Amino acid sequence: MKLLFIYLLLLLAPKTKSDFVKPSYKNKFFTLVKSTKAKWVSGAPEGKGGAGIDYDFEINFTKDFDGYIKMIWVGNMYLDTKYRNTDSIKDYNHFKKGTNVTIYGSEIIRSSYINNTKRTTDPPFKYDGVAMIEYVYNNKTYCYVVKNWSEEKKIDGI
Repeated sequence: MKLLFIYLLLLLAPKTKSDFVKPSYKNKFFTLVKSTKAKWVSGAPEGKGGAGIDYDFEINFTKDFDGYIKMIWVGNMYLDTKYRNTDSIKDYNHFKKGTNVTIYGSEIIRSSYINNTKRTTDPPFKYDGVAMIEYVYNNKTYCYVVKNWSEEKKIDGI
């Protein structure tokens, strides 16, 4: 019983840097087609609006990929990965060679409707770039560094 408890503790323990593969500007599964940072503002005169930043990454899989994209890092802030073109995705853990997907994360700066607590911590590695995409393949975690934004946009709402 004691051995089972120790085993469970090891499984649930937080990942350390040794669980990660060093970050890289290249990877063997996908290429970065475009990276966009879009600041947006929407609102009403009563102050019920919001503001934020969307970070989009269009990627093209150059090989079949049986893994998953875990999260997006921007500085020391981590964002859940979401997908824009969900109609073309059949399985979020298996992508065929030639598949294009757009992943994104949103930072809410101000909102009267959403709790905008930033999720920050030290990333697994210090990186020299504007963002880092963390993905898992064969139970190893990899980090792909995005050097710069292809586009920066500002979107004003009503």
